[in-house]
Amino acid sequence: MSSRSVLYRQLRGTKINDSGYFAMVACARCVEKGLGCKMSSLSKKCGNCESVGASVCEPVEIPLPDFSRIDAALEKLETQEEETEEALEADEALAAAALERMRVARSKLQRLRKQRRLLQKREKRLFDGGLEDVEDLERLEALEEFNQDLASTNPEALAEAATVDWSVFWVDGSVAGPGSGGTAQQAVGSS
Repeated sequence: MSSRSVLYRQLRGTKINDSGYFAMVACARCVEKGLGCKMSSLSKKCGNCESVGASVCEPVEIPLPDFSRIDAALEKLETQEEETEEALEADEALAAAALERMRVARSKLQRLRKQRRLLQKREKRLFDGGLEDVEDLERLEALEEFNQDLASTNPEALAEAATVDWSVFWVDGSVAGPGSGGTAQQAVGSS
């Protein structure tokens, strides 16, 4: 080959590289050499292939995308997503059940505390009321002891003792006397 033909190819290649545009897909030679692959409407070859006089300037073979790997990865992610969602729903159901049990237990605890307070109040009322009943009983016992003493000192009074009118000691069902607060039924029922 003459130097003139080499010079002509190089000038054509330089013109394509200067005025051309980068190819969307580089040719195999440019990819192999790591060159920028520029094309022009002036030639079917890129500027680099035109400069060296390459007989063929074909785009590098672009491998078809492997969608099967992407599809497999998507399926795996969808499976993991469904499993995680099911686990989350199960955990939410457990949490809801636990919250319901806690609500029921809290209500029961409040009821039990209220019952305990009411029983403590009732116990206090009974205790305080029992003190009055004890005082009433002590008065009645003192009267009975007085009657027995009277009967033992005066045997003739025995017949009269059976006919003692106790109504003078009772006023409206209450034991008469200072500090008395219990009723006759309370005094009799407590003895």
